[in-house]
Amino acid sequence: MNCFDKGRYLTRDLLDATAKSLETIENLCESPIERQFGIAAAVIFEEAGLRIVPQYKLSRYRYDFAIVHPGLDRVLMLVECDGKAFHSTPEQRENDRQKDAAAAEIGVFVARYTGKEITIDPRYCAENALGRLRKAWR
Repeated sequence: MNCFDKGRYLTRDLLDATAKSLETIENLCESPIERQFGIAAAVIFEEAGLRIVPQYKLSRYRYDFAIVHPGLDRVLMLVECDGKAFHSTPEQRENDRQKDAAAAEIGVFVARYTGKEITIDPRYCAENALGRLRKAWR
């Protein structure tokens, strides 16, 4: 469901779901780039009928966001916001590779966006993530 199609307006359910997601994002995100991405993504993914879950745990890892199909209650995609402080040393990059492998084991891919990409245009990053998800699930 896309509520921005011609002649359509935001429904109360969509507004309520988006408000709840935004509140959760504000409370759980650990960095400014996570909040920036999360706020942009909450609106975009809710419009598409999907849910964004911050600080998602899988195995021994925590991912910045999971994109979930509410009807299937299944993770479709994981998103990582890669700021320089936590994703630039060889050890940190190895940890990221292991996280990606853990997600791949259950058939889920990880979309990664740099802090710079998110800071410049968080909405573009969220739209790109949705586009990648749609392409993967065709």
